[in-house]
Amino acid sequence: MGDVKEEIEESCREDEEKRGDRLRAIARRLVAIDLEKGFWAYVGRERDHFLIEGLYCSCSSFALSLTKRAGCEHLSALRVAKRSGAVRELKVDVASVVWEIVSVGLSPTLRKALLEQQMGEDYEKGEGSRYDED
Repeated sequence: MGDVKEEIEESCREDEEKRGDRLRAIARRLVAIDLEKGFWAYVGRERDHFLIEGLYCSCSSFALSLTKRAGCEHLSALRVAKRSGAVRELKVDVASVVWEIVSVGLSPTLRKALLEQQMGEDYEKGEGSRYDED
């Protein structure tokens, strides 16, 4: 068997060709939680996933793919996000986020930080926040 990282990269390239629109939608839900180390999180509707760029994803599809082909749609979407420059970075306690995702399936810490970031961006734009009281 060849280099796993190369197999994942090839699988991601094939995914991009077949499912570009879906991958762009997934890419919008990715957050860099430690760009230097290549740690990312996917914030899903019901579950979150932890990714290590080019190597690993905590989703069940990644685990199952290792018997057939390397990779998953989250890793493919990460390539799309990085190439397009649509990278959202967030300062969080990485250990807490990873622990929550792996043990519970989603990260309240990550979701709270994203909400706070969005509220701050709304204020910076002068839009206030939908969470303000009347």
